[in-house]
Amino acid sequence: MSKFDRYAFSASPLFDEAKTREVFSHAVSLKTLVIYCYDPRAAEIPQVVARLLGDEVFPGQVMLDDSGNRAGSSTTMFPVIVAGGRAIDALRSITVAQHLFGIQNIVVVHHSYCGATSFTADGIIDAYKLEHNADISELYERGSICIEDYEASLKRDTALIRSHAGTPKHVNVFGYFYNIDTGVLTEVVKDKAETILIPATSHRGGAINNGTYASIPSQDVLPGRTQPPTWNKPCWSMSEKKGKAQSWAIPFL
Repeated sequence: MSKFDRYAFSASPLFDEAKTREVFSHAVSLKTLVIYCYDPRAAEIPQVVARLLGDEVFPGQVMLDDSGNRAGSSTTMFPVIVAGGRAIDALRSITVAQHLFGIQNIVVVHHSYCGATSFTADGIIDAYKLEHNADISELYERGSICIEDYEASLKRDTALIRSHAGTPKHVNVFGYFYNIDTGVLTEVVKDKAETILIPATSHRGGAINNGTYASIPSQDVLPGRTQPPTWNKPCWSMSEKKGKAQSWAIPFL
């Protein structure tokens, strides 16, 4: 037993994993993940992406349940902040976001004058040997350690995301270059999934209108009886007077 067990859903004797996942799926109407650098000069990237995509809410508002506990958010966008905005460090976040909330878009952004362009793979490996007596040459894929060419790095990262088993097949994947001085996003990669009309179910197993638009890459063929995952529609509302989340709020067990 840990003194922090009361804050972990899975540590409760009443824990029901499927039911808890169902509740989480309504806590945030997530649509988009934005992967970008932890450089503070690039901190406004999610807002810029939200304006570009249009139908997004960021940063949104934290939602409270009737007991005043933080139970959800009105945001539709999650930032994934990693060195250089390199996708290799964001793959687990993609998998978890889809599992808990469902996603429609993944946006990778690399920014101008990034620190990741100030060194080479050989340079950082040699420095660690000299300064820390540590061999990091096998720790990371060399093509993902630094940024030597912005277009090449964005194409590599979006391809990595698209090919990763944890990336749902129905998402759109975009790659942008961001100029930190002008605030301009330039599209480099646009890998959109094809939209087709098919019967679909949510990841919670419920049918949606007997048929809905779901997106899958055009080169993919669905195996027999397999239906593509679909993202969540907004499933909560906020009282204008109280700002409270409704009865779906995450239970505090």
